[in-house]
Amino acid sequence: MVKKFICSENNGKYYIDWGENTLVDALAYHRHRTPDHEVYKFLGDGENETDSTTFSQLQDFSFRLGAWLKRVLRSGSRVILLYDSSLDYIRGIMGCMTAGMVPVSGVYPRSYNVLERFAHVQKDSQAVAVIGPKVILSEFQKHFTGKMLGAGFLWIPTDVIPATYTLVTPDRKKDDIALIQYTSGSTSKPKGVVLTHRNLSHNIALQVMAFSFTRADLCGVNWLPLTHDMGLIGGALIILAVGAQCVLLPPEKVLEKPVRWLSAISKYQASISGGPNFIYDACISRISAEEAAGLSLSRWQLASNGAEYISRSTMDKFAQHFTAAGFKKTAFSSCYGLAEATLMATAGERGQGITFGSFSRSNLSLGVVAPPQNTLDERLIASCGRVAEAGSVAITRPESGEMLPPGQVGEICLHSQSVSPGYVSQFPAGVINTGKGDRGHYLQTGDRGFLFEDQLYVVGRFDNRIEISQQVFDVEDIISALGLADPDVTLSNTIVFDQIVHGGDQELFVIVENTADDNDALRARADALAQIIFRTWRINLCAVAFVRKGNLMKTSSGKIRMRLSQEMFLEKKFTILFEKKFDKASFRTVSILKEETASHH
Repeated sequence: MVKKFICSENNGKYYIDWGENTLVDALAYHRHRTPDHEVYKFLGDGENETDSTTFSQLQDFSFRLGAWLKRVLRSGSRVILLYDSSLDYIRGIMGCMTAGMVPVSGVYPRSYNVLERFAHVQKDSQAVAVIGPKVILSEFQKHFTGKMLGAGFLWIPTDVIPATYTLVTPDRKKDDIALIQYTSGSTSKPKGVVLTHRNLSHNIALQVMAFSFTRADLCGVNWLPLTHDMGLIGGALIILAVGAQCVLLPPEKVLEKPVRWLSAISKYQASISGGPNFIYDACISRISAEEAAGLSLSRWQLASNGAEYISRSTMDKFAQHFTAAGFKKTAFSSCYGLAEATLMATAGERGQGITFGSFSRSNLSLGVVAPPQNTLDERLIASCGRVAEAGSVAITRPESGEMLPPGQVGEICLHSQSVSPGYVSQFPAGVINTGKGDRGHYLQTGDRGFLFEDQLYVVGRFDNRIEISQQVFDVEDIISALGLADPDVTLSNTIVFDQIVHGGDQELFVIVENTADDNDALRARADALAQIIFRTWRINLCAVAFVRKGNLMKTSSGKIRMRLSQEMFLEKKFTILFEKKFDKASFRTVSILKEETASHH
């Protein structure tokens, strides 16, 4: 039985007591309080309800699955979840947690190169079993015969499990492992982040407080894959913890037709939903004015934007495009987090919109926060909100761990009860000691940023930086600046990298996905992009290429896999529509038109 829950009647906030409770306790509490409340609905085709579950049904299933798992596995065994992004994913997680097993999240059956990812996750996490629907397990099992995954590895279908059960609920301690969440692998090899029951409950409580969840927030819509921390914890599990309702959509259905996302918000009058910047871009370009006018978005009060660089242009255009549907720009809310911190670390204030700061591009590259010197030097960066807990964010000098004062750019480091104890294959995970007492041990995030007027600003990732002629550039800044001149250049369809060319010089390379293949139009666009590059940065050589839409490799949540995309382009595995090289000194170049087709789908 649940030990204690906090429910403040003064401000309506309603959240889990992270110091005492787990998600299994939350499910038990809500089953006792509102057994017939429909906590999840699933729109299998992106539009129509194909599955749902109440609190009582979810707990009954978790008991049955938990009892079944305890018959064949030892307590504490690690179990891979192999489901589509559906209610079965939630059922699988809760069944594992109820039985005292450790669910391993992060394998999406529909993603590119999924067999390789599955093998990596299994080996890295030391999982002894996988659960999922029989049809998916059977397909995967064909590729892993014999003892490839280790002797005794079990494939456990969960389509049909015994209707009766005998289960003694394990005594879960706050620091026991609750979940292993694998990172997306957009910038490096996927890592298994160990999350304890304390981590999960604490971060959910932080989100409730930071976003000012109230009892009026009865419904949220989530389309992000449940294999991703933002979709799983921020979209689905938080709803279970607070006792509201979550409408789930398959991510591929929303990426195929973005209006399905907003239609679900409209139909269920949801107040909470969000995603990375690119999904807002997709709604602008792929939802007509007539479709927008038919939506009702006035109850959407928290439109979170996180997981990638936030564009002010996107926010402005989205608000304007959906004004007739009742959407208010103040509903936008920025946030910053990562799997190693369970999910959220900072968030903007609800109802205040997103604040953008104007800073000097050249000074930021040197690690200094200053006003822009002129228009070309201006870089707009979205505030990621205030720090959720006092002292939980530090900006440090990466080499020494020295804490930097406000106004200087350094590595964002975190200290919180939400921070993971480490990766499954590395304990602890990138921790430095700042020498500041009991808060001296901070997690190194790998992100560059600074604190300004008590708010966090993220500049970019260390491993995304480009150095040319002793100058340092942020990829996110380059793409955002190019997007101001060419709206079809966005963070979701463009990659930037540098390469050594003949003579040892460095060249900045920009690759953009494109749908049309009009040679004259692409030449004009390439010329315009090169002009922006030469005007904005001290770069002498650059190249621009347009590739067929769908060529760039992406994670299941839609983020570009930078390194893999770069490798595949250089290996000529993309369909190159147009390519042109530029020299600032002459600005006279030779165009290269490519007609061969690539094997990548």
